[in-house]
Amino acid sequence: QTSSEAADLVTSLMFEVPHDEAPELTAELVELDAAVQQRQSRVARMSFVVILGFVVLAAINGLENWAFAAVIAVVSGALMALAWQLSLRPARAHEIVLTLVGNALLAALLSRMFGSIVIAPAVTCIMAVSLTSYPHLIARGRVVIALLVLSWIAPVILEQLGILATTWIVRDGLIESSSDLIRIGGAATTGLLIVGNVATIVTIGLFANTLARTRRDAQRQVTAQAWHLRQLLPLRQAPPIAPVRATRTRP
Repeated sequence: QTSSEAADLVTSLMFEVPHDEAPELTAELVELDAAVQQRQSRVARMSFVVILGFVVLAAINGLENWAFAAVIAVVSGALMALAWQLSLRPARAHEIVLTLVGNALLAALLSRMFGSIVIAPAVTCIMAVSLTSYPHLIARGRVVIALLVLSWIAPVILEQLGILATTWIVRDGLIESSSDLIRIGGAATTGLLIVGNVATIVTIGLFANTLARTRRDAQRQVTAQAWHLRQLLPLRQAPPIAPVRATRTRP
């Protein structure tokens, strides 16, 4: 009886989550979050490389506004450099804020490239998937999503108010999209659109795969540890539950 009670006590200590975390456990959880953040940042920096490459292809296609393209390139380069740093070490609070604000700004800027309804929404979705999976921002997912929605819809509203040049029109059964940044027309633009959409699909696929692998690895580690503990501890089996017989009541 004593050994069984001792086994139950050890089991409860190992498997039940304590209300107050020990400092050592807190430190390990922080390290785990940092590892997830660094893995996400490695994928994020590649996405900014893709955006920079897209700007280069747009320049080859022909630019109407070189200064605006330079702004997009500078913002993308700065975010890529920040993602590079965050892939090597834990992030500081202000760096996470800069990452969030910078991505929202970039999403708004990219709406000028092919308009707000071509490529820009997909890129904004990639940012949402990436940012809401950062350990520092998981609990603030609604704030992240709201900011990204605002970054996409703000140019749309400004276009409707006439403050920004209109980049898309719905009329006569057609949706027409234009750009005040690049020249649209010919095979070069067709290739640019194809490359942009393929890059978008690949990037969001990589983000989703990274999240899935992180979750799978964590689940396997926890399951393996629990299995080994069960082999070491003589767990007491609960007595079988007797079947409940239905009783009739007299009317």
